[in-house]
Amino acid sequence: MYRGKYEWASPRIAMTGDCSLRIRSAKLHIDDGQWRCQVTASNYNIQDSLSSQPAILAVRVAPKMPSIYYNGSRVLTDHSISLAAGSKTTIICEVRYGNPPAYIEWLLEKGQVIAWSQTNTSEVDHPHLWAARAVLEVIPTRATHRKQLVCRAHHPSYPPPYYKDAYIMFDVKFIPVASIVRPDGEGLSMLEEGLSSLTLHCKGDGNPKPNVWWTKNGQRIVTDGPNLIIESVTRNDSGIYRCLAKNSMGKSDSVKIEIDVKFPPQITWIGPRLSVNANLHSQVNLDCKADGNPAPSYQWYYW
Repeated sequence: MYRGKYEWASPRIAMTGDCSLRIRSAKLHIDDGQWRCQVTASNYNIQDSLSSQPAILAVRVAPKMPSIYYNGSRVLTDHSISLAAGSKTTIICEVRYGNPPAYIEWLLEKGQVIAWSQTNTSEVDHPHLWAARAVLEVIPTRATHRKQLVCRAHHPSYPPPYYKDAYIMFDVKFIPVASIVRPDGEGLSMLEEGLSSLTLHCKGDGNPKPNVWWTKNGQRIVTDGPNLIIESVTRNDSGIYRCLAKNSMGKSDSVKIEIDVKFPPQITWIGPRLSVNANLHSQVNLDCKADGNPAPSYQWYYW
């Protein structure tokens, strides 16, 4: 046949009927495709020619590195894409100029993402090579913020472990969630006037970084940024405090905390007068009022 290229695998083909073919130095543009073994008729009067089912020979070519595309533009490995939480997003991974086509899978961190579709098409400029394209539709959430999305291309011509990765980071924009933290970890049940101090931190968890503020009894108050600091609490500091956060995505629900400052009782009024004249055996009503927290109890003394 063509020595150095196509040869009979068995040197005794005439005796054994073994028509196995050896292909040397396989070439993509020549040898890739369907092969059939055909046997001509025994003579021109008998139609006993034979033809085998086709065998596919794939001359392997390692594809290029996978590439990730978002909004029509390629995203470089280890770069971020900005997404709005809850919005459906399409991300594409392409692995080109391979034979056979690469198998693509998506992975989020170390877990597999299963909702994608893959199509394989011949390269226009190299019909024997393939472009593999995997389309992923994802709805990002705050839980996927700062997570790594990996496009993994598997191909037997890659060096071990027979796959290559391209990856990007999710920069998910979401409405903030507000929370109140007391740095010292102490409770609020025993705040005493003149004896206790108070520090509260308003934490806004959102992306972009939100602005946070405090209100007291519905009115916005001036604080040290997210920190509410009272060096020495007084009874006037009691009330309902709320922490809120806002960014370009929206405003958080408010989270509230009640500050109840304890202080000792102080008599504010005795009546009806400090000196009361009454007739013998007549009824007299005396009033005593005091301000205190918790509410004071009263006792009368006579001497």
